[in-house]
Formats: sequence, C-alpha cells, structure tokens
Amino acid sequence: MTAQVPDRILFEYLDYSITGIRGAGLFDPIEHGLEPLPHTTACWRGFACHFAIVDRRLLLTALRINLREPLETLLGSPRSTSREGIAFPAEYRNLSHEVLFSGELLAGNDFIQELYAHMGFHPAWKFRHVQHFTFAQGLLMAQRDRSDEAAEFRRKVARSPDLGKTGIGESFGLHFDPWAG
Repeated sequence: MTAQVPDRILFEYLDYSITGIRGAGLFDPIEHGLEPLPHTTACWRGFACHFAIVDRRLLLTALRINLREPLETLLGSPRSTSREGIAFPAEYRNLSHEVLFSGELLAGNDFIQELYAHMGFHPAWKFRHVQHFTFAQGLLMAQRDRSDEAAEFRRKVARSPDLGKTGIGESFGLHFDPWAG
C-alpha cells in the first residue's frame, strides 16, 4: 500500500496531518450521501478532509473527493479545481461546516523525512510536533502538546531497530495508539 493522503487540521496557524482518531462524528462523505471512489494508490479512501479549529469549534474547511459524478456545490461551496499535489476530480474549498465530533485526535506537524515509509498513514511519532485534541460535540475541550513523548519514542526506536518494524498493520488505518510503529 502506498503512503496515504492524510486528513489535515489547522490549529493556531499551523497545518497538521491527522495521525490518529478515537471517537465518533468526524466528517464522513458517505453520511452526506456521497460515495467516494478510490482515487490513486495514495488515496484508497477517495477523499481527504481539511479541518480547522476556529473559536474552539471543529470545522470542515475543504474536501477533496473522487466521485463518479462530482456535485457542482457541496455544503454551500462551489466545486473548484484542485491546486494540491494529488489532483482530485472535485475540491470544495471555503467550507465552514461544523463537525460534531466527540473524541480525540492526534495530529502531527513537521514530518521527519528520514522516517518516511511508502505505506499507509504515518503515526504521530514520525512528526516533530504532535498535538492531542479532545472534542465534545465539535467543541475543543482540551489540547495537549505531546511532542516530547513522540521524541522519546523516536529515541527508543533508534535504540531498538525491531521496535520501528512493529505495528506495521497500524499504518493501514488511523488508529489512536500514538506510539504504534
């Protein structure tokens, strides 16, 4: 499996990759009557979401998606041409859709390129900066910087080569165990 296009979240002007999800209610195109199709080997889900935390609320701000027949508008936003690396047939920007997610998200910024694996989603420990968010019905209840824990885990991986090879199955989903390798 090729490395997958992650969902993103904007927090305090920094763009993070979502690396782990535990909870319910995160935006799912199927729940909105959309049926995404696999787009490339880098996006088997057929979509990628962009979220932002604005005034402590979780918002869907953009959606890139591969649909059999793209909609002209979605959640009040017109379809536009993708500007990002892997062009999707449909992109909807400037959304401000409240997401009533309850649970936890892990997100990483500043990916460490030496830890790249051409497979699945990258876990939190492969990023220099890691944030842990807790939401209740889309409201940010807590935020914690876990960058030091990620760095400590990387040090353990460096001392034990087998540790970095464990948990390969974890890369095929957005499991919440933050230090799964």
